[in-house]
Amino acid sequence: MSSMTPLLKPDVTLSLTLSPSSPSPHDQTLKPEERGIRLIQLLLKCAKHASSGNLHRADACLLEISVLSSILGDCMQRLAARFASALAFRLVKRWPGIHKALNQAQQPKVDLDRAKLLFTRTFPYLSFVYAIIAKTLLLAMANERVIHIVDLGSGDSQLWVALLRGFANSPHGPPHSKITCVNGSKAILEKLGQRLVKEAESVGVPFQFSSINASLRELTKDMFRAGSGEALAFVSILNLHVLLSEDDQVAAHFGVNKSVDGIKDCKQIGDFLAMIRSMSPTLLFVVEQEADHNLNRLVDRFVEGLNYYSAVFDSIDATLASNLAGDERLILEEMFGREIENIVACEGPERIERHERFARWVVRLAQAGFKPVRFWHDSGEDAKQIMDAFGKNGYKAVLERTALYIWEQTHRTFILLFLSLRPGGLSISLAGGQGQVVGGRVAGPLMAASSAINAVYDRLPLEEDRESVPYISRVGDGGNDGSSGVGGVPFYNLGVNGVGGDHMFTSSAGLHFK
Repeated sequence: MSSMTPLLKPDVTLSLTLSPSSPSPHDQTLKPEERGIRLIQLLLKCAKHASSGNLHRADACLLEISVLSSILGDCMQRLAARFASALAFRLVKRWPGIHKALNQAQQPKVDLDRAKLLFTRTFPYLSFVYAIIAKTLLLAMANERVIHIVDLGSGDSQLWVALLRGFANSPHGPPHSKITCVNGSKAILEKLGQRLVKEAESVGVPFQFSSINASLRELTKDMFRAGSGEALAFVSILNLHVLLSEDDQVAAHFGVNKSVDGIKDCKQIGDFLAMIRSMSPTLLFVVEQEADHNLNRLVDRFVEGLNYYSAVFDSIDATLASNLAGDERLILEEMFGREIENIVACEGPERIERHERFARWVVRLAQAGFKPVRFWHDSGEDAKQIMDAFGKNGYKAVLERTALYIWEQTHRTFILLFLSLRPGGLSISLAGGQGQVVGGRVAGPLMAASSAINAVYDRLPLEEDRESVPYISRVGDGGNDGSSGVGGVPFYNLGVNGVGGDHMFTSSAGLHFK
């Protein structure tokens, strides 16, 4: 029996050998910790069976998982329910007719735009990134009189309203500002344009809003209408990874995606970065998840997905502890559930959630000519103010000579590093490393990072900096030197997988804010 889509060919011939289909009665009496371990075991077994094409064994695993999991249960139960659903969706896709019929009948479960807005407002991650982006733009373009910023898909007014207010307070008077937003939704573009035009009028900033109703893949240089004499900046927030999607089997067969420094080449992202660079932007920000989901083998990215989203679900639990059955949690987890579904169930060009770790993005950016440099010195107080404003227990920010770290409990979630596009330029890169999930809500052995990468390019002169910079602490960290890390290893010397690495940066003890 081999009726399936070409994109979902199993590793071996489909096996329909009968297997027990009834869950063990013992499973229903397990303690929460035992149940969590059992769910992880079942999920991994199911992923292997789904990959090898043993449908009956995969079905047996899914049946047992359905008894132990629930989208209204504890953290591990909810996570397991999402991954089980994704595996089931992958199996159904082997029969295009059944899959299409089910997919057409299924109604959208959640407003993704509302979910993204809820995530931004509930958690400090993106708000913190927005503050750093706005501050960097204000400092880097302080002497520019005509500024053009391109938003590559975020469509969030929170980012740009703060910037317009900053321009209004410029000591040399507000510059002429133009924001071009790229988005596939006309409604988002219209709403954003109205909001920003109204804000610019209220603060007295000469302003022009332009919209491009297209995907990143459809963009061409002419669409941006960049004028001569403009200080140009590009901002991509959690969007650039979609350009890594390709038909992996075809590319591998024809040898298109050669490996450079152990990282698979991708023509689509390479061409896009080349197009951006050809426009000589003053700044380019790239914000991405710190995860390794761009792997060919299902089992490999399934394990990575469990690691990454365990931290995401733990963070949701910690933040919405009093609303575990409420609409907000369900909306957020449905949004992440769709990401999980794309990572697990899809292949080829359909698989767009191809998150890559900081180390891989660094290589891709380095191939375009970027190199690390230092960061603004006085961002420390901004970090403290943002964290205080949200008031979420366990968040802290640590600013070092060339890096800014955001932690949730002992879990490092964001890091800012710095790259340069050309001699005489400054850039910032935001990324994250890994730390042990606190409390073990999902499972003790699981390690994960909910992170981002952010690259900035700027024409400021490069210089070595050996001054100490502020350290901002929100919670007890075993010491105020900013050196807490995984397994007792100083975090500032951790590689991307939580192991020591010389490519990171030396610790710089600084001031302490309480």
